[in-house]
Amino acid sequence: VDDEAFTEVDGNKGLYTNGWRLDFVDNGEGFDIALYNGSTSTQALFTGKPVTVYAKVASGSLLGGNKENAYKLGYTSVTKQKYGYYATVTATTSNGTEAFVEDKYYIDGGELLLKRKLSVIKENTKDKGIASAFALTAEESGEKEYFVPAIIYKNTENMPNHAIFANTNINAFHVLETRTGLPMAMLRSEDGSAVAISHYRPSISNEKGVLGVDGEVDNRFRYGSVGYEKASGKTTVSFRYPSGEGPATYNETQGWKRVYHKVSIDTVQEYSIGIFASNSGTYTEDMESVFRRAFVAEDTEIAYEVNIDKIWDYNIEMFEDTYKEYGSGATKSAGVPWSMDLLDKNKNTPYSFQMGFVGQQTSVGASLLSEGYAKNNEKLKNMGKTILNFWSSSTVFSRALPYVWWDPANNSVGGGPRSYSAFLRAFVDGCEGILDAYVIAKANGEDFPQWKNAIVKTANFLCENQNSDGSFYRAYLQDGSVNTDTTDPCIQGTSKANTPVAVRFLYKMNELTGESKYYDAATSAVEYAYQNLYNGKNKYVGGTIDQHNVVDREAAIFALYAFESAYSATGEEKYLQAAKHAAASALSWVYCYDFKVYTNADNAGYNPFENGGVTGFSIIATGHSGADNFASYLYYYYYRMYLHTGDTFYLKAAKLCQYNAKLSSDYDGRMNYAYRAIATEATLVARFDYYSVNAWLPWSSIANIDSIAKMRATFGNASVDGLSGTLDEQRATLASYGVGGKIN
Repeated sequence: VDDEAFTEVDGNKGLYTNGWRLDFVDNGEGFDIALYNGSTSTQALFTGKPVTVYAKVASGSLLGGNKENAYKLGYTSVTKQKYGYYATVTATTSNGTEAFVEDKYYIDGGELLLKRKLSVIKENTKDKGIASAFALTAEESGEKEYFVPAIIYKNTENMPNHAIFANTNINAFHVLETRTGLPMAMLRSEDGSAVAISHYRPSISNEKGVLGVDGEVDNRFRYGSVGYEKASGKTTVSFRYPSGEGPATYNETQGWKRVYHKVSIDTVQEYSIGIFASNSGTYTEDMESVFRRAFVAEDTEIAYEVNIDKIWDYNIEMFEDTYKEYGSGATKSAGVPWSMDLLDKNKNTPYSFQMGFVGQQTSVGASLLSEGYAKNNEKLKNMGKTILNFWSSSTVFSRALPYVWWDPANNSVGGGPRSYSAFLRAFVDGCEGILDAYVIAKANGEDFPQWKNAIVKTANFLCENQNSDGSFYRAYLQDGSVNTDTTDPCIQGTSKANTPVAVRFLYKMNELTGESKYYDAATSAVEYAYQNLYNGKNKYVGGTIDQHNVVDREAAIFALYAFESAYSATGEEKYLQAAKHAAASALSWVYCYDFKVYTNADNAGYNPFENGGVTGFSIIATGHSGADNFASYLYYYYYRMYLHTGDTFYLKAAKLCQYNAKLSSDYDGRMNYAYRAIATEATLVARFDYYSVNAWLPWSSIANIDSIAKMRATFGNASVDGLSGTLDEQRATLASYGVGGKIN
């Protein structure tokens, strides 16, 4: 630590970095800690007893017959070292067990960090288990705002009732760290001060292979939890090790699940903490600040062994091999399977087509078309054209909005539509696939007016049915009316939170046609999103239409698409600022640390994570811990953000989503899946034992290759590491390319 980082204010020694100071405050019985804004401030914003030791005793009122005693302690010794400060205390339980705690405070990369070691030095059999925690308490009372990646964003609004943290008006609530994209928790006060505690570069493992039950003692449990406690009108943010999750979990619903290490002289706990403080002015700025800094500090290892060009090839090969046509007349429905078993391509492989969302059939068609042109392969071109001819046909577009889900059959029109809402997400996804294909075809000298007419019809519908505040509704019927059905909680058709979904498509339509009405509609829609989501809710809702319109990953991703495309199209700086927050929100759902996931008997042969590789996998929504490879969609957009800002945070994020998000596929042949391209969806890894539907759906392939297609179309190379030219030259290339609707 540089000499200027050492401070002494009012006789209290401390460390200063990033505009914040942490002091060791002598309370007469030991040293507490206090966090101040500024090098000379005397008004502590967050304080705390730095050490909490929990001892499980044999009996009591806690569920499971367990009782836990907590000992909150200051340090008895604090000494200055070259690296920072060395602080110690011995915790003695009421039964006489002793634990020696050594904390080393230091600064690295401008961030305040703590390395902890707890050693049991005296044991008593009346104490059955031991755990510890680090915590900071907000000095200001009153309402608080929260952030735990993939768990809670600001408050409980738009969270399902069963979600962990769905109720913050209780004394304590903690969540298992493997349910988070990054194991951290932020607490923000009304005065605008915020602090986040992270498990810094965690070494997470659980050799038992399953989560411990409440009160279980096992030194193989090497995982923690993050969360909050409330007492005497004040709120505390903390990290606990090993984990204590509750008062509910996603596995057992009710009751705490606290686990412990043995009270034994060979028990040693070691973990590191990051302390990230911010007072940027708004919740969105503070949340973005602490997450970005924690992500950079995490320094996730990038899986450079993944060959991006091969990922494209593997998926095209699978599309070609599984492609089928249906219909006895001129109209043929065509596409790839609805789903496929990871190990056996002939097991449970139904054919049902969705134009967007999980089906992504129009994007499959655009990908086959693109490869057909690139390789001068007429078979692939014809496959792509057949898919796109169907989805742009009068059969699909016979009404105000297209049918978005089609069950194929060998009749005169290739099957029939399934009764399903025209969700904004579904038909915009599908029409963007048609638009992309039209641009590809035009660039290769072919024109398909039917394709263009279909997307013009949809874009015109959006312009003509846009709400006066710029918003769009979540779900419509094919006749163009809003779906007001309340019997299915997934519909919530009158919600306006999905508005960002339409923005990129409309800007692309403006580029394609030159029609200003599409630009105006897109700008009106993004302004609604800016005011009501970025500035209003401070979070993003309802991206996944098979969820109950809750806070989720895909809503954040579509917000990034919307704000980034608005900045590219308008040049307005406020949209770039909103895009930065959406980018941090989207990345917060992505695993940025690694751990092994064990295989149970029911999933033998399916688990791609037996040796780790969960980095890049991403959690889907609040209310569960299901995860998949959707973050692969992001890497092109993080690279665009890198070019807009020059900030290497986005470059690292792009690489994480380019490479690591493919680790769930059989990219290297190790899994012997039915196809090398296959990746699993709807998979649980948070509890350390692999559980999954063990199925591939088309969206997971499009997620893996969408950014590849966009990188090639924009820069001529699929990989961010393979690009040539200076950043200014690449920025000029990006400006020339635009949002994606230009014929180049």
